[in-house]
Amino acid sequence: MNLGAEYGRGVVIDLLPESRCRMRCVCGSLYEARRDNVVAGRTRSCGCLAREQAIARAEATAVRREHNRAMKAQADIEAAIAMKDQCQL
Repeated sequence: MNLGAEYGRGVVIDLLPESRCRMRCVCGSLYEARRDNVVAGRTRSCGCLAREQAIARAEATAVRREHNRAMKAQADIEAAIAMKDQCQL
């Protein structure tokens, strides 16, 4: 591991004792991580990546739920129209 090396979203800016390093994330935050975790890919950012992924999952879930609600509403409308048509026979 060398100064200036990029790992995930972070750049190594300082090597610390006890197998740790100080890094700067692309979002601008400074964070410390264990060198072995950084090299192995277990530490990829300061935490901003996890937050972004959580937001993306929540948005995808909201879209699916809205789609399901719309499909149920459409099915209810079609059932009501079918019942009305049967009464008029």
